[in-house]
Amino acid sequence: MRNHATYCVMWVAILCATGGRFAFAQPYDPAMPDYGRYTTPATTPGMRQSAPAAPPPVARPEHWPGSAGGVEAAGVEAGGGAPPPGQSLPVGAMSARPFIGAHVVARVGKEIVTVRDVLSQVPTIVERNRGRIPDEALAAQQEALAADLGRAIEEAFARQNGSPDQLVIQSEQLRAQMLDQVLRSQIQTLLVFLDAQRNIPAEGLPEVRRQIDEGFEKQVVPGLLKRAGAGSRRELDDFLRSQGTSLEREKRMFFQQTLAQQWVRQHVNFEEKITHEEMLEYYRNHPDEFDQEARTTWDQLCVQFVDQPSDEAAYAAIATLGNRVLAGEPFAEVAKDASQGPTASEGGRRVWPDERHLSEELENAIHGLPVGQLSPIVRDWQGLHIVRVVERTPAGRLPFEAVQEDIRSKIKEERVQKQIEEYVRELKRRTSVWTVLDL
Repeated sequence: MRNHATYCVMWVAILCATGGRFAFAQPYDPAMPDYGRYTTPATTPGMRQSAPAAPPPVARPEHWPGSAGGVEAAGVEAGGGAPPPGQSLPVGAMSARPFIGAHVVARVGKEIVTVRDVLSQVPTIVERNRGRIPDEALAAQQEALAADLGRAIEEAFARQNGSPDQLVIQSEQLRAQMLDQVLRSQIQTLLVFLDAQRNIPAEGLPEVRRQIDEGFEKQVVPGLLKRAGAGSRRELDDFLRSQGTSLEREKRMFFQQTLAQQWVRQHVNFEEKITHEEMLEYYRNHPDEFDQEARTTWDQLCVQFVDQPSDEAAYAAIATLGNRVLAGEPFAEVAKDASQGPTASEGGRRVWPDERHLSEELENAIHGLPVGQLSPIVRDWQGLHIVRVVERTPAGRLPFEAVQEDIRSKIKEERVQKQIEEYVRELKRRTSVWTVLDL
């Protein structure tokens, strides 16, 4: 299992690779690790002990949709909140859940982003990057990312209170980069949301709100009920509050994100035509993108040791799967029915190399296996496997005909992204933006 430092470096790489691309967050899964307590032990090397100073609480204007006015409407739950302007919370109070969840870490105009808003994005971030990490590590990744973001917020507030020339250790810089990338996405969404609020005619806003609220009820609530195992909206709200959010807060976030998604289309041309000549020029100017290493397409049946009472039971289970294939049952159907491999739900089909780590034992089995033949039972640290090579593709440059649609999509995405960045840059010029990372 990777340690925290390794997780931190990996997430910085992932978030920095994707952070430059503007993408509105989709409605997120509110289930997340408990983030009510982030302590800063005095014995932790390199950690500062100063308490965070709270920025002034910012109220949401009463006329804004989804707001009853006051700090409560901005996502701060009753019973807690930030200390008065200019005052710091005592160090001993850092473990108080209401303060941690409600504390303001960014402001966009008069909109605020709280600690809870940042941490609520963790499940979505992990889910979007599911293909980059082994399935068995997803829970640990989520926990580690939430912990590092929480610690980054504490460190950022410590820097606000500390000396500018105070030593910043490398791990702290990495956590600050992660926090910056997560905040950047939320800030961009809020900038567009506020622009929509300023420009949509007041008489048309209620109908917009009604349509988006209907979408929330149809698209989001059923999934939330299912994940929470709730039989009613009250049970769902109780579950969400136990996770640091609420049904009303989820509805408000959905409204912001959806309105921003719709409004950005008023400023960006998503349907610009890409000519054949432009695609061909891109292909000629980016040859490295189309040089493909040798690839092996293969199928996998897997039985994991963790789910078996003994080695003998594991061998019996994998042998049963192999015999079903030998008896004529389609490999994909057997994999979907009983395999425990990472792509079992897709019929066990995999490509090597890919983003998932492969054990040495599986690599050796794939390399030495004739196309179309089932392997003997292969044992590694995780479990037992039977593999079959479907196709081997030699290294070489992909032909233009095979990649022209990918090129079209890439050019279109780059042009759309450039338009969005210019639009957001103009919004930033006209809107006050502050984050806890600003010094």
